[in-house]
Amino acid sequence: MNFLVFGLAGMLRYGIRDKELSLCILVVSSDVFCEKLSNALYSCSKKQGRFKLVIHECRRVQDVINVVVNPRVDFIVFGIDTRVGSCLEEVEEDIKVSSNTFTLGRTCFVHDDGIKLFEMSVSYNDIWDLQSKYGGYVLAGSVESEAKCLYLAERILKMISTVSGVNSGLPYIWCPGLNGE
Repeated sequence: MNFLVFGLAGMLRYGIRDKELSLCILVVSSDVFCEKLSNALYSCSKKQGRFKLVIHECRRVQDVINVVVNPRVDFIVFGIDTRVGSCLEEVEEDIKVSSNTFTLGRTCFVHDDGIKLFEMSVSYNDIWDLQSKYGGYVLAGSVESEAKCLYLAERILKMISTVSGVNSGLPYIWCPGLNGE
């Protein structure tokens, strides 16, 4: 507790140094989704120039754990392909693995809003049930066109900036029992 108070007091007194500010994002999804979204996130981050961005891409969380020793992750983005019936089970397994390995910060569930209802194996309600069970945020977006992907990346970076305290200098701190949980 003293460290938390001292850390917050130090941030308030000395501020955050922009030169040292970096955010690490883990993007978990198919290869195509990861590549397109990561490129868009890097592009938007360079435009904003407010922080250094580090992105780990993987199909499954265990892939990063096997390669990177003690990865620091500030935010996890799960890309959900609603055309695949087992996608939510895979995401749940990844959440369980990540909660054992990382200091689980914030998560975001992104689903493609361009998929037609008759093509979907997983409904929007199932995604919201996943969000209710594990917390995090739900975003609808698309990586199919470059413009839509850049818009999605901007939204994700704004959300991460807010949650991580880039905007205010104070990160959102989850405390069981204090945040209504």
